[in-house]
Amino acid sequence: MSIEHPKIDRSILLASNATVVDAFDLHSDAAISKWSIGRNAVTYKKDDSHTLSLYLSGGETSYRADNTGTRGAPGRICLMPQGHQSKWHINGAIDFLHLYFSDRLLKTFAAQHFDTDVRFIEMPDLTYNNDPVLQAKLLAYVRACEGAPEHAFLASEAAFYDLMYYLITRYNSFAVKGERIQGGLSPRHIRAVKARINDGLSSGVTIADLAHSVTMSQYHFARMFKISFGVTPAAYVNQIRLARAKGMLAGDLSIADISAVTGFTHQSHMTQSFKKYFGVTPKQYRSLMAA
Repeated sequence: MSIEHPKIDRSILLASNATVVDAFDLHSDAAISKWSIGRNAVTYKKDDSHTLSLYLSGGETSYRADNTGTRGAPGRICLMPQGHQSKWHINGAIDFLHLYFSDRLLKTFAAQHFDTDVRFIEMPDLTYNNDPVLQAKLLAYVRACEGAPEHAFLASEAAFYDLMYYLITRYNSFAVKGERIQGGLSPRHIRAVKARINDGLSSGVTIADLAHSVTMSQYHFARMFKISFGVTPAAYVNQIRLARAKGMLAGDLSIADISAVTGFTHQSHMTQSFKKYFGVTPKQYRSLMAA
């Protein structure tokens, strides 16, 4: 998704014993931070983004000041809308992660994927919800962001679209009807998508680019792609990269040059992916061909 907005300010009014364990961004309007916090009273305020929070461990004795009867637990979800402010009593160590996404990003996504006025796109205030589906989608997005750079963006892009789609269809304050997913890509669209992937392999491929090539929304395209190809766009592009690299190993290019030409960020990333997929490293494969 190419959205050009100022980077979200992830400063949060948390007590000094809250520490950031890890942090990364999908783009300028979405970011994730993993936190660890000890016993304290906390005021949370975020004016520039919505916050989707997932408890990873702890929280059983913690509660929100205006909702003392509900306690946290691993796997519980909180959603704090943009401009939200609340006070929390943390009565033991907690590890949790936050996904920050701006309201303009949410409404841009809604405008692209739903037939509704974006003024009716509104996130609710949720405290300690038990939603295994939302938990799984959020963790899938985190895992995608943590992947190797050359295919992490494509995978995280798809996971992020899936997460936003679920939030709007499941939790938006006003009823929103989602797109109907059926069929798959037509033969003409499949040819167009394959051509776009092959042409952009070295420079990078995004779901937005692929969806645009067949005039579909990104979310709808990602679902249709998996129906037609049997794998996600990220998995397919990685397979094409590896197949091209395998063919090029019969030539004279260095392994480092092959990794660059096929779109891998570093030679080590290609080596790791190649060994995982084919069972040998590129160097070993080249030696086997020469034997």
